[in-house]
Amino acid sequence: MKMNKYQYVCENYKKPKPILFNTEMVRAILDGRKTQTRRPIDVDISNNLDIDKDGSIYGYQCPETGDIYNLSEIINNIAPYQPGDILYVRETFSIDKEGDYVYRTNYGTTEDDSFPPTMFKWKPSIHMPKEAARIFLRVTDVRVERLQDITEEDARAEGVIAEAHDDFSHTYPSHKHAFHKLWNSINLTRGYGWCSNPWVWVIEFERVREMNTIDSSDLRDGFITRKLVVKENVPDDEIRKMEQQLIDWGIHLASRFDGDDNYFVVGFENELDLLAFHLAGLGVELKEIN
Repeated sequence: MKMNKYQYVCENYKKPKPILFNTEMVRAILDGRKTQTRRPIDVDISNNLDIDKDGSIYGYQCPETGDIYNLSEIINNIAPYQPGDILYVRETFSIDKEGDYVYRTNYGTTEDDSFPPTMFKWKPSIHMPKEAARIFLRVTDVRVERLQDITEEDARAEGVIAEAHDDFSHTYPSHKHAFHKLWNSINLTRGYGWCSNPWVWVIEFERVREMNTIDSSDLRDGFITRKLVVKENVPDDEIRKMEQQLIDWGIHLASRFDGDDNYFVVGFENELDLLAFHLAGLGVELKEIN
């Protein structure tokens, strides 16, 4: 029986928890631009936070039990995620005619991609089964703060692209302004708009990169190897860029070269078929290993 990525993570790490991202933010994660996410704290919790005079949190009292928690206990007992947790990303997906999972993020838009999104019937991320997970994250830090306390640096880490922002004296690029717009597009109708300045969980994370260096002994669990034959005139810097792109796409690198300038990649068959389709126009070929 083939082992999917979710099963692999369950066997090698703690059981992953789900986390939803829209297509724009999934792209930011794959591009390496997103290492933070903010999620609103339910008002039933935030209304019972004990706030000091300086605006900082020093405790929380559970209305049901009367238990009192300090800040670290709030994170360890109430936050949806804790440092060390492994998360699997739920994203917009579909199933192709071969029965393999495909992901909205890989297909651009009708305007900028030759594979229009209408070629599949896309399903919302909330309905993505764990077996379809391809992106895994490790939580590195969790803290509590007011939404509007986000810094420009943190807004950049949220994965947004800076937009021109006019403050009536000059125009400047602001990641914080772009994050403001992104936040309201998701949370305004839920009652957690930017202007209400809600308390939020700030979750920092990193990609689980170990899955990009799986030992060849794991191939029996559903992974296959193919040889990527690169044209002789491709410069080394272009090969390095290709290597990073493979990692960002979730393709697992078995080894870099075999001495004859051949590149090997490891992944699920449907992933490598999609990769081969993208690389065909570049004069790069994926060959099966006999």
